[in-house]
Amino acid sequence: MPARVMNYDAAAYRYQLTKSKTLYPVLTLVVYYGKEAWNYSRNLLGNIELQKLPREMRQLISDYEIKAFYRVSDLSAPELDQRFKSAFFCLAEYFIQTNAGEEYHPSAKKLSVEDIMLLLDMMNSLSGTHAYDE
Repeated sequence: MPARVMNYDAAAYRYQLTKSKTLYPVLTLVVYYGKEAWNYSRNLLGNIELQKLPREMRQLISDYEIKAFYRVSDLSAPELDQRFKSAFFCLAEYFIQTNAGEEYHPSAKKLSVEDIMLLLDMMNSLSGTHAYDE
């Protein structure tokens, strides 16, 4: 995952450079929906076999760390409400409830039609179908 985040960030900076000489900060947010705890390294060097490399060379290798990582199931209802104001709130709420073994019951949070459409588009993308078009 750190290599993927590094790639996403590099692609965003590369795109910016094609448009102008000014670079703006890029933040890639990793949101983990799994039931199980995240048991993988959040930095690139934690995923690379370094034992065969001489010690003096190890410090010369650039590392890349996932700075913004959230495990959705770890958020409480107040934290969820505070952090997410858009359609993503519904998706996170769904994963929190279902990962806890509960049946999903949407909250009474008011969302715009645009928010709901964005959520349904996201669900289509995540499922790889067009089931949510209807």
